Amino acid sequence: MLMLTINYLAFTQCTSPISTFPYVQDFEATNGGWTSGGTNSDWAYGTPNKTVIANAASGTKCWIVGGLTGNNYNNAENSWIQSPCFNISSLSNPLLSFIVFWETEKKYDGASFRYSLDGGLTWLTLGSASSNNNCIGSNWFNTNFVTTLGTDGWSGNIQPTSPCPNGAGNGSGAWVTAKHNLISLAGQTSVIFRFTFAAGTQCNAYDGFAIDDFGISEAVQNQVNYNYSCLGNYSVAFTNNSSLCATNYLWNFNDPNTGIDSISTQENPTHTFSTPGIYNVKLTVTYPGNVMLSTTQTVTIIGVNTNINSSILCNGNSTGSITANAFGGNGNYNYSWNTTPTQNTATINNLNAGSYTVNVTNTNACSISKTVVLNEPTALNANALIKPNICNNGNGSIQLTVAGGKTPYQFAWSNNASTNPVMNLATGNYTVTLTDSNACTLSLTNLIIKDSSNNIQIYLGKDTAFCPGNQLILNPGNFEHYEWQDLSKQPTFTVSQTGTYSVTVTDKDGCKAFDTIEITVDCKDVYFPTAFTPNGDGKNDFFGAIGNINALTFYQLFVYNRNGELIFSSSNSSKKWDGTIKGKKLDNGSYTWYASYSINNQPLQMQKGTIILIK
Repeated sequence: MLMLTINYLAFTQCTSPISTFPYVQDFEATNGGWTSGGTNSDWAYGTPNKTVIANAASGTKCWIVGGLTGNNYNNAENSWIQSPCFNISSLSNPLLSFIVFWETEKKYDGASFRYSLDGGLTWLTLGSASSNNNCIGSNWFNTNFVTTLGTDGWSGNIQPTSPCPNGAGNGSGAWVTAKHNLISLAGQTSVIFRFTFAAGTQCNAYDGFAIDDFGISEAVQNQVNYNYSCLGNYSVAFTNNSSLCATNYLWNFNDPNTGIDSISTQENPTHTFSTPGIYNVKLTVTYPGNVMLSTTQTVTIIGVNTNINSSILCNGNSTGSITANAFGGNGNYNYSWNTTPTQNTATINNLNAGSYTVNVTNTNACSISKTVVLNEPTALNANALIKPNICNNGNGSIQLTVAGGKTPYQFAWSNNASTNPVMNLATGNYTVTLTDSNACTLSLTNLIIKDSSNNIQIYLGKDTAFCPGNQLILNPGNFEHYEWQDLSKQPTFTVSQTGTYSVTVTDKDGCKAFDTIEITVDCKDVYFPTAFTPNGDGKNDFFGAIGNINALTFYQLFVYNRNGELIFSSSNSSKKWDGTIKGKKLDNGSYTWYASYSINNQPLQMQKGTIILIK
């Protein structure tokens, strides 16, 4: 806000303007050549001692409204203090600063700041309450339109309560440094400044407004700078480090392949470069007054290609080799691989399967990383299905189920075979070496072919007898081949005559079994001797049935002593009495016997008699 004020009473020619800078007036030695005036002015120079404003900002002295003591300022006051005259033409970017303290009726009473370029004939308000928002001022006016001033200014108090309509609040509460640029006054040779103060006719019980440490200097030149950090994958984050209060930013990444993304108006942009290379990145910053400053830095983006020189052909081998080739920078690349220990060459050798990452750096360049995975075939493995050599016929076999490696496979057996499965093996211990198409090998040992005979059992039956006119069918069971005693090959054989009959059978594995049977075709009777001599001479040593005993299908023999006690019994015609009882030889004498029997299942017959034992 600009306010024009004409004040003929304060018209002053600048005959000896101050032109030496920086200018700093702390009001300690003198009042600095400042003067006061206006309506009902109570400006005072010295050491304040009030309830809120109890001291100067620095040292002991300052300028203050409302006197140095007390707690009120004059009613209907419209006063000012005025600076000496300044020639600021030597300053290209003049900056005004001072320290203020305000404690007034909120919104209604307050202070402002003005300047004159015509010796005090007219006065303009410097800045407005919005100066704090556009970086041309700080702690500048805090109130829009102070009522008694008619302009923006400093107004407010820190009282806990207030009887005044506008209440409490917005006081500075302490000395604060206010600044404002004088860029609009650059080059002026005659400038006078005023602090103005205005108050109403009531609610004036406040400490007032004070000013100390007034200064004019060359503002620090705006600087344009930025830094950047590499994010990887050709992306870079840029951070603006330029002076504050810029109004616009323009980045040119000099990367035409990215189209419109090669330009950014963000303060802190991120850009992903299209390809590795060296880029001149320019930042242009615009400051108030359309002042434009630029800086350019070189950003180097490097890339890396990798090549697998040698793969891993066999599981567990260390034959891998990788080469990294960096590009986009200025040469002299540094390589670092994640091996143990770290390798710093472009090519690494003797590698196992795994993940290998190379990090490449270059002077003043964004580093780049790339990962290469070296794979290996799964390990060769084989399971063997072994079938035995059955009945020693050379029919064993070994079949391998192979996995892993790379097909096709080759087989080298210890018996010079090269097939899978290998057949017609005799009993023994075999080895095999497997070779895949990458020349990886696997050896299997102790592949044992065992001999295995099927436990074939056949039974033609007990030796037997039957009467003429009958038949007996011999059946050994189900087999692949049969050969009877007469070389016939049928599964069964029909017997009708006395004789010895036999068969050899062969199963599907070539295993054989043999059995024989004695058959008697006869129905003649049996008889019992009347005496025997059990003396061990091999002649007539036993007593029992003799004759057609093979035709017996039932047989029982009982022998008794003179007392009628049973001393021997048998149900097997082959088991005869040897003249003893419980292993004790009996004396010579006569013994009674009784027998019942059946010949070829004919009706039961009985015989009895006396046997004489003679030693």
